Amino acid sequence: MSNKEKILSHLKAHNGMITVEEAASMGVNRYFLSELTDSGQLERVNRGVYIDPAIFEDEMAIYQYRFGKGIFSYNTALYLHGLTDRTPRKYDMTFPLGYHSARISDYNIRFYTQSNKYYQLGIESEITPNGNTVRVYSIEKTLCDLIRGKNKKDSELISMAMNGYAALPNKDVNLLIEMAQKMNVETQIRTYLEVLL
Repeated sequence: MSNKEKILSHLKAHNGMITVEEAASMGVNRYFLSELTDSGQLERVNRGVYIDPAIFEDEMAIYQYRFGKGIFSYNTALYLHGLTDRTPRKYDMTFPLGYHSARISDYNIRFYTQSNKYYQLGIESEITPNGNTVRVYSIEKTLCDLIRGKNKKDSELISMAMNGYAALPNKDVNLLIEMAQKMNVETQIRTYLEVLL
């Protein structure tokens, strides 16, 4: 299989994206990616990340691809779950405690960290507005995260999110309580639920 065939096969299997590291693992030199970019067959969208220019560029999918340990969280998770119609200006991503990448500050990302005890909870897949699958925290985990990190300016956002959750036909209140217990915010969650349900 030629280098070009390897790249095309990978693009087909990975939503039209490839990284320099992935190319190297297939035995394809990074300079070959540059050649494909120069000829218009690939487009460089981020440092070390290339896409098939025939597909629509999806910033969320690119960030997920570029920062594989990041999980979309907080406002971005609310947006992906349809609990807010505000398109995020910056994408909220949570990483395991101790994760550090100086490059993240170069991107349109708000960076959060959590201990593994919380970081591993409630990870799901969701579809971006452009049709790509990304990892995101569940609605229940997101509500608990918002309450754990609450400050005065977040009160309106939490109320809006809890109202949206209460209106969901497929809400799982038991799952929310279970998540709240794990994250030590059960009292606060129950207070919101008593008012809304």
